[in-house]
Amino acid sequence: FNDKVFLPFGFKLIDHVTGGLGNGELAYVVGRLGSYKTTLIEAITYKWWKQRRRVLFVSNPNPSILILQV
Repeated sequence: FNDKVFLPFGFKLIDHVTGGLGNGELAYVVGRLGSYKTTLIEAITYKWWKQRRRVLFVSNPNPSILILQV
């Protein structure tokens, strides 16, 4: 991890496992419905926003897949 500048996610376990987010990198958060993925990303992006970093957060629940699973 020494050759890149990494932005920590702000959660010790995630930072330990990933080393943070590198310049130009994109992170996906995937999981089951109702597993608090959006809440986690909101907390991370809020921390970055408070540090005056530029943040883009996109959420796509894709309701068409939910209809097919009924």
